Amino acid sequence: MKNINNKNKINNTKNLLLNMKQKIINLMVIFSLSIILGCSNTAQKKSVSLCNNQKDQKLQYSCYLEVIESAKSKKDASICKDIKIDIFKDGCYSEIAIEKKDISICKNIQSSEIKSGCYNILIHFMEEVPVSLCDGLEDGRGKDFCYFKSATTQKDISICEKIKDKGSDSYANCIIDVGIAKNDLSVCEKIQIEKERNRCYYTFAYSTDNFYICEKIDAQNDKNYCYNEYAFRKQDPNVCDKIIGNANSMKDNCYVISNQGTLPAFRTGQPDILVCSKIQNIFFKDSCYFDAIRENQDFSCEKVKEGNEKDVCFTVVATLKRDATLCDNVKDKVNKGRCYAKVIIEKQHIGEDSGKKEYVPVCTDVEDEYVRDACYFNYAVDKPDYLVCDKIKDETFRDDCLKFKSDQYKRFEEFGKILSNQT
Repeated sequence: MKNINNKNKINNTKNLLLNMKQKIINLMVIFSLSIILGCSNTAQKKSVSLCNNQKDQKLQYSCYLEVIESAKSKKDASICKDIKIDIFKDGCYSEIAIEKKDISICKNIQSSEIKSGCYNILIHFMEEVPVSLCDGLEDGRGKDFCYFKSATTQKDISICEKIKDKGSDSYANCIIDVGIAKNDLSVCEKIQIEKERNRCYYTFAYSTDNFYICEKIDAQNDKNYCYNEYAFRKQDPNVCDKIIGNANSMKDNCYVISNQGTLPAFRTGQPDILVCSKIQNIFFKDSCYFDAIRENQDFSCEKVKEGNEKDVCFTVVATLKRDATLCDNVKDKVNKGRCYAKVIIEKQHIGEDSGKKEYVPVCTDVEDEYVRDACYFNYAVDKPDYLVCDKIKDETFRDDCLKFKSDQYKRFEEFGKILSNQT
């Protein structure tokens, strides 16, 4: 996290300088390519005095930009001092300071905004930032970032207190980074903003490999988030068990993302198929079984307990193999119908992706009427096909299917209205 925060701050200061250069360029009318090439082919480089004496403003600004590029290539800051327009002079000093990685050149800059940007970029390259350097800067984000760097390079949390805005990311990041470097959890109490204080705790939790630190968080939602983050980063789905309250979707998601298969970069082993039985949402459950079966290449479902869980497991196996005969292993009739529907949809997707779309009978080959109705219903859930519901014989099933599709189309219409209002 520390590296990410530092990179973000460096990018911000780089953008500041880029914006400064853009302001300069915006002051002049863009010359045609032929004029620029004509200037570049002159026998002598532009001199500062020539630029200063130039009466035409557009030519003068173009001249200064050439001088700055020349000074930058020579790494010669002395060229900057004779530029009479301050914004160009400041830009010249800043460009050369960054090119030479020489922070002492930044002190020549008059604009506090450009000076702060110059210091902030070069502070990044310093192994230790003296606090006296930060004290000399004008108040603002640049000064706070300087104190942040000074505190973290010296591992001195008292320097964090020099940051004026105690509700800022700079202050919270300073406290967290120094606290972790010193392995001092008590620093989190210094953070006044609850959200940032909680972030301090969950950063400590996964940095120190101790999810019990999440218990220090008062708000249950933030505590759940702490467990979720820890489980994901450590790929430990057992921690998801501690998520409580009205957070079933987070808990289900936690099991999926922490069970080894979701992101290979975080994987330390193979997905555990037994974790999938803990998931409530059927779509998350499918995803869990899919990852576990695919990664372990175990299509037997032997480890899965009997009943609904084994039915879901066999459904995923049948879908992966695109073999409807494997749905015969599913015991419950509703689940069996869902299995047939999933295989049909998968076959259709494969045909569409390959460009060789073939006719795939929709549930008509299913002999058992109730299973066939369940097949139609689950097909309708996945496909934008209202008419499928009319093929269902069971009245309750058919009504549920029609209601689902009606609600689905209403949601589509509402979403469409939102999009049209945005355009």
